[in-house]
Amino acid sequence: MPGLVTLVVVLLIALLVAAIAGGWTAYRHAQYANRPEYQWARDVLSYESQLQGKCRSLLANVRAAAGEYATGIGKVWSKATAEAWGSLSVDSLAQEDNIGPGTVDKLKSAGIQTVQAAGNHSQLQSIDGIGPVRAGLIRSAVAVCRKKVYESLPKADQGPGYEARRQVEGLKVALEDSTETKLRDLWSSQSQLMDLLPVSELARWYRRQVLLSFREPPVLPQGLVPFEPPTGSKKAPPTPAKPQVVAPTPVPSPVQPPAPPPAISTPHVLSKREQFDLVVRVAVATAYADGNFAKSEEQILMDQLHQQFGKDPDLQPFIADCARAAGKPRMNDLWADLECLGMDQRRQLYRLCCRIADAAGSRNTKEVQFLEELQRGLGLTAQPSAGNPISPSSQNSEMDPESARIYLEIDPLSPLSIDLVRRQHRMLLERMAVVRPNTLGSEIEAMLGIRKERLLSAATILAKHLGEPLEPPAAPATATSSDPRYNPDLDAALGL
Repeated sequence: MPGLVTLVVVLLIALLVAAIAGGWTAYRHAQYANRPEYQWARDVLSYESQLQGKCRSLLANVRAAAGEYATGIGKVWSKATAEAWGSLSVDSLAQEDNIGPGTVDKLKSAGIQTVQAAGNHSQLQSIDGIGPVRAGLIRSAVAVCRKKVYESLPKADQGPGYEARRQVEGLKVALEDSTETKLRDLWSSQSQLMDLLPVSELARWYRRQVLLSFREPPVLPQGLVPFEPPTGSKKAPPTPAKPQVVAPTPVPSPVQPPAPPPAISTPHVLSKREQFDLVVRVAVATAYADGNFAKSEEQILMDQLHQQFGKDPDLQPFIADCARAAGKPRMNDLWADLECLGMDQRRQLYRLCCRIADAAGSRNTKEVQFLEELQRGLGLTAQPSAGNPISPSSQNSEMDPESARIYLEIDPLSPLSIDLVRRQHRMLLERMAVVRPNTLGSEIEAMLGIRKERLLSAATILAKHLGEPLEPPAAPATATSSDPRYNPDLDAALGL
C-alpha cells in the first residue's frame, strides 16, 4: 500500500511538471510569435520537414516499385517453370539411364503422357510390367529430368524460358522508366537537405532558446529574414556586352581605328559541386553501358571520388550514396556540361571511364561503342587498336603520349617518370623474348616485330615528352691498367 501511494505521488508530480512546461512553452510561443527571427526559424524548420516528408515518400515509392519488380520476376519464372515441366514428354525418360523404350511404352499405355504425370503417379507398380525396382528407376529418372529442365530454362533460346527472359527484360525497363524521375527527385531533395543543414541547426537552436529558456531570445544577424526556400537552379553564364565602335578622330590624315574583336561567349566554369555531379553521372552512364552496374565498377568510382573530391568537406557527405542515387543517366543530357571541362579534366574523366569498363572483365561490344562515342565527344585523340594496326612508317606521326601510355600498359592515374617508361619498355620486351624464334610461323614473327617497333616508338615518344633520353647515359669509364699489381686505392692511401 505505501508503494502504491508513492507511485501515485510521483505520477502527479510528473503530470504537474509536464503541465507547467507545456504552459510555459505556449506562453513563450504566444509572446514571440510575431518576432521576425522566430518566424524565420519556424519557416526553416517547416521547409525542412516538407523536404524530409518528400524524401520518405519518394523512397517508399521506389521501394514499392522494386518490390513489384521482384514479385513480377518470381511470377514469370514460376509460370515458365510450370509450363516447361508440364509440357515435357514422357519420351524424355528414354534418354536417361536404365530406362528403355519398352518402359516408356508401358507408361503411355497407362495414360501417362508427360514426365510430370509419371512423377505424380503414386502407384507405378500397378502398371503391367513395372515392378518396385523399375518404379524406383523411373522416379530417379524423373528427378534427373526435373533438374535438367530447371538448369536449362534460363539459357533456352525458345519456349517458356526465352519468353520468361523477354518478360523479365520488359519488367526491368518498366522499373527503370518508373523510378528514374523519382530517383532524380530523391537525389535533389537529399542535396537540398544537406545544403539546408547548417541553417536548420541554427533555426532549431533558436527555437529552443525561445521556448525552453527564461531569458530574452538572442538577436540573430541581419539578412536571415524572411526565409526563402532555395530554387536549386543553376545560374546562366553572363552574356558579354556588345563592343562599342569608336568613331574616327577628324584629323588631316585620319587613321581608322582597328575593328573591334567579335564578342566571344565565355564558357561556363563549373563549380566543384557541378564537377562532382558530372563525374558521377558520366561514370554511372559508363557502368550502365552493358546494362548492369557491377560492384567492382562502383568500388572504382568510389575510390576515384575519394581521391579527387574527398578533401572537400562540402562534398564528403555525398560520396557514399551518389552512385546509386544518380539513377541511369543519359549522355544526351551531359554533352553541354562536358564542353565546360578542360582537356586535362576530360582525359582524367575518360581514364576513369576506361577503368570502370575494364573492372568487370574484358569489354563487350556495347562498352567499346560507348567509350568510342565518349572519346569523340570529348575531343580526344583516337587510340590505336589491334583491329587497325599502325604502319611502322606512320607510328611517330599518329601516336600521342596518351596512346603511348596505353601501349606500354602504364596506369593512367600513376605519375609518369622516365624510370617508369624504361622499366615498362624493358619488361614488355623481356615478355616477348621468352618466345623461341622460328617456332610460331612467319606471320606471328612479323606481328611480334611490329609489336616491338610500336613499343620502341611509344617509349621514345614518352621519353621525348619528358625531355629525357630513352637509354640511360653510360657510366664514365674508369682508368685501368694491365699490371695485375695495379691498386688505385692503395696508391691513394700512400699519396702516390
